[in-house]
Formats: sequence, structure tokens, C-alpha cells
Amino acid sequence: MVYVDDSGNSGITLYAMLEVCPDDWGTVLQQWLRMRRQLRDELAIPVRDELHAVDFLAGRGNPSLDQSWNRRPNLRLAAGLTVVNALARLPVQWRVVYGLGHDRRNVYVAALRDLEADLIASGDHALVMIDGDGTDPVYLEAHRALPIDSRRVLEDPWYQPSHSNQWIMMADWVAYLAFQQVSESRPLLATWYSSFLAVRDVNGGPVHK
Repeated sequence: MVYVDDSGNSGITLYAMLEVCPDDWGTVLQQWLRMRRQLRDELAIPVRDELHAVDFLAGRGNPSLDQSWNRRPNLRLAAGLTVVNALARLPVQWRVVYGLGHDRRNVYVAALRDLEADLIASGDHALVMIDGDGTDPVYLEAHRALPIDSRRVLEDPWYQPSHSNQWIMMADWVAYLAFQQVSESRPLLATWYSSFLAVRDVNGGPVHK
């Protein structure tokens, strides 16, 4: 099972693919939800609300029901480290692929081919869930370009809304922090990926395609 989200700006396009074995799916989700319940109990951040990395770490929005907490950037960063440490302990892996510019098609195709190559080597198959509503043709076209007789990524992409899917939220944090490493746009966050999340990256870090 592969969950995909993107990050970037006008100069960088990046995709993160979070991969979990179906046998581990329930265990991983339970671990993640334990962390979400910790945030609920300690910081009044509802479990079912979207945990969007760019807004959460930039101090935007009101993730907590405690409005005084929402206005304190240092507390948000401390909570962000709780999320990142929970991610790093999950029995999953991910890969991150990025390219310069805003050519999402080529970067996604490169990420998909990277995934395909590893699936061929391992003899496994995968289904891909991606943040979106299905209106963007890039992902469907990339999947249907794979040769039917040999492809390991099965089916078209399955679209999931990020605001209600915990797995896409996980992929969002991986994507955003990988982007911070590549772009160095926020120096305070630039080392979080290499320090905490690279241990789960099948390539050891973001790959430039």
C-alpha cells in the first residue's frame, strides 16, 4: 500500500511515497493514532482533524482547541517533533523524488518508475493512494502508461482527501520536511528530514530526477 503526497514551490516539485505492507497496515495505523490521541490529551488537538505540516509548523490555522497554544510557535515546533519522532518509529518506508521547476508530470513519472523498479526486484505488487479528487490527469496517465503485462503497480491511482485520511497526512509530513531539506527555505526545519526521517527512506534521502 503506497500513499502519496506532494510538496514544493515554483522552483521545486517533490513527491513522497509512503509504503506499508498490508500485513502491517493495522499496526501502523494504531501506532499513529496513539500519537494523535497523545496530542489530543496533552494539547487539545482533535484526532480526526487534518494535521497539515506546512500550516502546523508555520503557525497558521488553529489546530488546538486551546487558542493560547495556537499562537505560540515554540510549542508548535515541540509538537511537530512529537509527530516526526512517531513517524520515524513506524514500520514503514518511503521514497522521495524531486525535480527543479514545476513539471509535476515528469517528477511523478520518475517517482512511479523508481517504485516500479523496486517492486520488480522484490517480486511485490502495490496499490497507490494519492491526495486529490481525480480531476488532475497527470496521475492517471502515468499509471496507464505502465505496460500491463509486466507492471507491478496495479490499478489506477486511488484518490483520498488529505483532510480525512491519516495515511495521506503521514505522507504530507514526509513530503514537507523533505522539501525543507532540499530547498532550505526554512533553516530551522532544514535538518529535520536527515536527522529523523532519512532512516526510513529507501534511498537514504530525496533523489533528484
